[in-house]
Parts: sequence; structure tokens; C-alpha cells
Amino acid sequence: MIFRVLIAVLGLAASAQAQLKFQSVEQFVAVSPGEGRAISHFNFTNAGNYHVKILGTDTTCGCTAAVTDKRVYAPGEKGQIEVTFKTANRHGMYGEPIAVKTDDPQVKEINLHLRILVRDALELQPMFLYWAAGEAPGEKKIHVSVTDGFDVKGLNASASDANATVRVETLKPGREYNIAVTPHGHSFKCAVNIQPEYLQPGSNAPKEFVARLRVY
Repeated sequence: MIFRVLIAVLGLAASAQAQLKFQSVEQFVAVSPGEGRAISHFNFTNAGNYHVKILGTDTTCGCTAAVTDKRVYAPGEKGQIEVTFKTANRHGMYGEPIAVKTDDPQVKEINLHLRILVRDALELQPMFLYWAAGEAPGEKKIHVSVTDGFDVKGLNASASDANATVRVETLKPGREYNIAVTPHGHSFKCAVNIQPEYLQPGSNAPKEFVARLRVY
């Protein structure tokens, strides 16, 4: 009799596998700083045989918020967690962990991870100009491409050293430019500062980009 009861208990424990099954616990999104925020959705299903309640979500940064579409999910029911990441004044790659707390005795916490690439307004190719020893100090160019989503009406450029002069060539207004750089003399290095002019002066997009040059 005891053996049969034990088997029954073990059988119930084996069947009690309710947990939220996510389609993916890691996601990647690329946005521009001017968009203001990055949004990603983590979809899941209650794959068990009893109701599961989401007690809350924890993030490690005030720039990230995670919100569920509801609180309690029946067996077989689908749900979604929307994660929002603020991009203002941020540039580059970020990783944001999200902890999902539940009342599921099998899985109390589920860890999600969102990777965000906040793209720069401008792409510079190359970012470093080089004149070798003995090379004539002729003009070289930096090609500038404007990233989709940024409203750039023009560029300004200047060198941090009077031994170099720069000028801006417009190839496609608001889209593509060349920065022509000419050194005057040898054995110096300096920065080339590039400032985009935005159609909206109050834009949160980056205000300055820097390329480097070296003349031997």
C-alpha cells in the first residue's frame, strides 16, 4: 500500500511540470539613438498543467522596463513580455538582463537577455588617415555615410592642428559626404572633428565624430 501511494505521489510530481516556455530567452535589436527607445517582445506559452502567475520583473538599469500583457496564464495560454530600452544619449552595444519572477514551484525565476546595438548617426571610412615617411602629403578622403533614420542636412569639419586643412564634399545631400584632408608638413598627428547638422536642432543624436590622422 505504501509503495502504491509513493508511486502515485511520484507520478503527480512528474506530471507537475508547469512552466513558462519562451520561444527565445535571448534577443537582439538594432536602433538609432534618435528613435528614443528600443522595443523587443519575448513570447512564451504556459506548457504545464496548472495556472502560473508572473509576480514581477526585475531589470538592472533604470533605462530598461519589462511589462507583461497580463499576470496569470492558464495551461496552454500564450503570453508576452515587452522590454523597452531607452536609447537617448547612448551609443554602441548594450546587454540588459531581465529576471521574470513567477509563483511556479518548478521554476521560480526565468532569466532573459536583450542585446541592443545603438547605431551612430554617421559611419566614417576610414577613421584613420596615414601618410608614410617620404610620402608626398597629398589629399586623402574620409567617406561619411548617414545612418537611416537620422535627419542630417549637412556636415561641418575641422582639424585640431593648423598643419592640416579639411573641406566637406557633398555627394548626396543628407546621405553621403567626403571629408577631404590635406596635410601641410611632416611629423605631426591630429584629430579631424566632424559635426553633423540636424534638421531638428534639439536632436539627442551625437553632436561630434572624430577621425585621426598621422603624418610621418
